[in-house]
Amino acid sequence: MANIFIEKSEPLFSDLVNNFQLFQEKYKNKSVPVVNGNRKDFVYGKIDPYKDNSDYTDHPHIDEVLHDIGCGMVWTKTLHWNGNPNRVYICRCPISYLFSSEKSKGGCDRPYWVRDHGEKTCLDNLCTPNSSGEAKGYDSGSAGLLSVFARYSADHRRWQLVKYIGNNRVWMKLLANKGADSEVLIELRFHNPSNSVNAQKEYMSKEAELHTTDAGDRSAQNEEQKFVSNYLAGRKNAGDCFEFLEDMEINYADMMQNHSSRPGVDKWISLSGLQGLKEGEHNGYFKKFGRDNVVAAINSVKYIAKNITHETVINSTPLKCFIIMYYCFTKHGFKGEVSADNKIEPVFTKESLHSYFCDYFTELRNYSSNSKFQKGKKAVINDIGITRTVKDEAYICAVNFWQPKASIIDWYKEHHQKNKAFSLECCAVDKLLSLCKDRFLKRDMKQYL
Repeated sequence: MANIFIEKSEPLFSDLVNNFQLFQEKYKNKSVPVVNGNRKDFVYGKIDPYKDNSDYTDHPHIDEVLHDIGCGMVWTKTLHWNGNPNRVYICRCPISYLFSSEKSKGGCDRPYWVRDHGEKTCLDNLCTPNSSGEAKGYDSGSAGLLSVFARYSADHRRWQLVKYIGNNRVWMKLLANKGADSEVLIELRFHNPSNSVNAQKEYMSKEAELHTTDAGDRSAQNEEQKFVSNYLAGRKNAGDCFEFLEDMEINYADMMQNHSSRPGVDKWISLSGLQGLKEGEHNGYFKKFGRDNVVAAINSVKYIAKNITHETVINSTPLKCFIIMYYCFTKHGFKGEVSADNKIEPVFTKESLHSYFCDYFTELRNYSSNSKFQKGKKAVINDIGITRTVKDEAYICAVNFWQPKASIIDWYKEHHQKNKAFSLECCAVDKLLSLCKDRFLKRDMKQYL
């Protein structure tokens, strides 16, 4: 017989936080709003008793399940056991037993986010009217099962229960029960116990794999959480993307602070999104525009953000616009595409296009700071963005880089000492025009080009 002891109070792994304790910390001696209707304040312990129709008494308690499992389990000195890691146990479990893997601690879930930002969603769901017009409260049929893994800590010789999905459901259950500890129905799996120095990483990888599979089926899952889950699960595309960002010294959603050993990550420029990059180096922007152009665009954005516009976070749209410009004007010349088999020269070298981008923002910032119409607002990279009516990046390139105040045409003529530059007949310009997929915008775009 092998006793199975679980730790309920203190996290045994650095990425874990206790869900029940988070709730206690947030609401103790504080008031919370009910958002469906007029504002009401409730002191902890007197939260409106939304109905909870769950009754799991027909299912065994987790303590019983753990006792039964321990009775039939044999341990060896090397921590091998005869438990089945694919076996699933359905049981009821107090919320106070459960921990979650927190993203800011290097994990794959976001209990802190639910604590800080999820209250409105949880309260709205509890207050949703049922067929009788009353607040629905916590509905066990809608909640279903919570998925839980048991991790083993060789250092503490104890297990810990880790819930890898269902933060909102746990929060609603606690709200509906006035903050009292309450049972939820779980499906419990066991990790193979390990005393390896990489045990935590191995546990997290398996949990993240199931978490990210679940995330792919839920539209509410945001890009950041999906990417973190994919990375921790060991998905190749996410791993390739992480390595690329690390090599480029670019941050995303504090990923580098949590997972990179490189020095100075706190000072790296961050991307607000990974559109076109998260699929890895053989897909997305890399496949469509070429790795060299993606690298050149990121280097330009980093330099300008640090030295000219003083931005710390760059949006996806301006980055894609830079990539498009590098693709069109350094891979294409006046009469065709540049290749090793011909003598066609690009309209711009990567160095000269970078110089134009630097001069573009310098000129616009000087213009805006001296213009009474701009009210002192200085131009920044993120000004290059989509609007409610225009979401085509090729069109956005034309609107911004062909504008009179910092025209790429004028810059080209000045720095190449030519009276003429490039027009619609230029292959590079035609390539830019071809990237616009809206025929009405394409017609307007020709006026700029």
